[in-house]
Amino acid sequence: MFTQHLRLRFHEDVFLCINYYSIFILVVGYGTVKRLLIQIECNPPQNNTYYNFTYLDPMLEDFLDATDGHSRIINFCTQPNWLFKQATPHIYPDNATYTDWGYPAGTELVDDTMQALGDYYGRLVAWYTKGGFIDEYGRKHTSGYEYKWDYTEIFNEVESEHRMSIEFYTRAYDAVVQGIRRHTNNYDMKYVGMALGGWFFSFNF
Repeated sequence: MFTQHLRLRFHEDVFLCINYYSIFILVVGYGTVKRLLIQIECNPPQNNTYYNFTYLDPMLEDFLDATDGHSRIINFCTQPNWLFKQATPHIYPDNATYTDWGYPAGTELVDDTMQALGDYYGRLVAWYTKGGFIDEYGRKHTSGYEYKWDYTEIFNEVESEHRMSIEFYTRAYDAVVQGIRRHTNNYDMKYVGMALGGWFFSFNF
């Protein structure tokens, strides 16, 4: 793990400087500083997941608490683009308040069996209805939520977001229902679709 800034002196006129973003060597001689920059890139561990409900929890809590006792439809609409093959990964804005219309990137799933897709939505629903979930590496994530709702809508504007065909959406619909049942053991939940985008998009039946 790199410290925020580290400066090591190897010789009277030679320093190795390390910070989070780069490593560079400073050579000082005859009043001139020469700098050799070596750029580095740190990849995150591959046996970790990065679920973060910081922004979603407060909004859903407010809605579910305010509508307690009423029939409700919940829609976790767009699939995260890391589930899709991409030549260049889409980078989400660091600021969660920024508008990002490039979010539905990719049209072909990394896992063509769609089990990963179903598991993602299963864990998402389990977070709010079963007190948490077990992630892909067997780690338990606890929320404490045990909300109930009557209907889950599968995706939103499917002919637009990720450009789904009828066949793709049908398979994905089934995969998500199976994933939710797999992670929640809830067979009473009802499911609805399709929330289409309207006349602006085409969906050939």
